[in-house]
Amino acid sequence: MYRKIGFFPIAALSLLIVLPACQEAVPVWSAEKQIENLVLKFNQPLEYRVDLTRLKDTVNTRMEMELIYDPGIGRSDLPLFVVFEDDSHNIVEYPSIIHLKENNAWMGEPQPNEVDMALTQVAIPEMKLLPRKYVLKIYANDQDSTQIYGVIRMGIRIFENKEEKKEENPS
Repeated sequence: MYRKIGFFPIAALSLLIVLPACQEAVPVWSAEKQIENLVLKFNQPLEYRVDLTRLKDTVNTRMEMELIYDPGIGRSDLPLFVVFEDDSHNIVEYPSIIHLKENNAWMGEPQPNEVDMALTQVAIPEMKLLPRKYVLKIYANDQDSTQIYGVIRMGIRIFENKEEKKEENPS
């Protein structure tokens, strides 16, 4: 025999689990671009110039991606390969998958044209970046095709994850 558990005890338990892991996120850079011909390619990246020189030290960051896409894209996810290259040609690489469908439904908010969808997701949850200037390159990373159609605009936001400082007990 199963007992029904009320909403409030479950919600309180969820908060106890989630709150200690919370971090304050501070935006440090953002930009957006229209995608030429609505096509992302594996051999021709979408490029952004990223300036993180105002940061003081190596920081723990995360990257959010805001997409405007056409559901006629015909895929449930968007496989990407993200590369940060600094002026000294040091490279940091991250694979990323942006999920476009959940439970057979398109994710995001419908746009005024009633065709396109807007979606924001964390593309890279944790990155360590130095205070430098980078070229951010985003490639299509599909094993079956050299191009991904249907992405209209891509906005990128980089946040510094500031962890809450824990006080130590002087004993």
